Amino acid sequence: YRVSSIMTSRGCPFSCDFCTVTIFNGPRLRRRPAEQVIRELKTIPQKLVLFLDDNLIGYSKKDVHEAEHLFSRMIEEKIRKKWVGQTSINSLKDLGVLKKAKKAGCMAFFVGVESVNEDVLKRMDKKANLSTGIEFYKTCISNAHKAGIILMGNFVLGYEKDIEEIRKDTFWMGKSDLDIINFAILTP
Repeated sequence: YRVSSIMTSRGCPFSCDFCTVTIFNGPRLRRRPAEQVIRELKTIPQKLVLFLDDNLIGYSKKDVHEAEHLFSRMIEEKIRKKWVGQTSINSLKDLGVLKKAKKAGCMAFFVGVESVNEDVLKRMDKKANLSTGIEFYKTCISNAHKAGIILMGNFVLGYEKDIEEIRKDTFWMGKSDLDIINFAILTP
């Protein structure tokens, strides 16, 4: 295989309406020790790695600190791999962490934008995005680009009541500077 994978954490404190992560992996983010992850990364022969974590950087200050520690250890140990991971939009606020992720080999992040409509985000119970604020999305995207990281933004379609709500999201997407846009269709 050209790409290998690794998981450094499980669980999510959010319980977004459309997501199964909390149901399957619990409502608390649990991380593996950084040294254990470093040892595993050293055994992976592939140069391309996919971090399977649902939110590699995390949600709280403690989570962000632990992710930053992992990135620092990857740099110190000269883990020469290029990698892609998933994180939440609120994780993109900290340019320093993004620059460290890039230095540790990050090429891209998959980010759950989900919608630019606050009513839709409320229906989704998408707390991370609501607390970040829609008005801050473009700054988050800009931060990732300043760090040299490609962003794939995911949008969930199917919560909308009418075509105007969909238009708002699609108009915003066209001007968002996201590198890749992914659509997920809400499915019961």
